[in-house]
Amino acid sequence: MTHVIVTEQDSNAEFRLHMGDELIVRLDAIPGTGYAWIVLGKLDVFTTPASETTLQHVLARLHERNIEGVIVDDGDDARKLVREKLPKGAEVHSGKSKTLQDAGI
Repeated sequence: MTHVIVTEQDSNAEFRLHMGDELIVRLDAIPGTGYAWIVLGKLDVFTTPASETTLQHVLARLHERNIEGVIVDDGDDARKLVREKLPKGAEVHSGKSKTLQDAGI
């Protein structure tokens, strides 16, 4: 994880963050002066599900690399699919996957 620290000296600068990066904003405050900071950009990138076109594009790129990708509607479907694909008694290392944890797999 990369820590990106932004201060007043970075005014008007642009930063590109990647998944897992942490943004730290350190700014002085002057209450009552109207002094304000705003964040510009598409913050909905992390809250809006990917489009069907994007999902299909990712699946195609995975397939080109001989990796099977599957799209499911929700955690219940993901859990069901994983149970169907794993042989009974199998053990799987998840690498502490946050996605798997969030889906309850």
